[in-house]
Amino acid sequence: FKDIGAPAPPIGIAVVVGEGGVEVSWSPSTEPDLSLYRVYRAAPPGEPPVRLAEIPAGQTSHVDKAAVAGVVNGAPFDWGSESALEQPKANEA
Repeated sequence: FKDIGAPAPPIGIAVVVGEGGVEVSWSPSTEPDLSLYRVYRAAPPGEPPVRLAEIPAGQTSHVDKAAVAGVVNGAPFDWGSESALEQPKANEA
């Protein structure tokens, strides 16, 4: 099996701000070669996004307990899904 392209980005992304942090969730992927999601938080302009976690393909949410409610640098999260190839971090929520 030769992987020639990254899986499609996640869809149905939702963000909920609560007392315990910021929870982000998404619809499960049907991509057969998806192994994980990489979850990022946007950084101030000119700085790279901060990788928060690598989430196994079977999970569909992540809570950023360090996020500060009301503080947004661009968009709070960028997303990439990965098999052998990483999807560019184009989906933001």
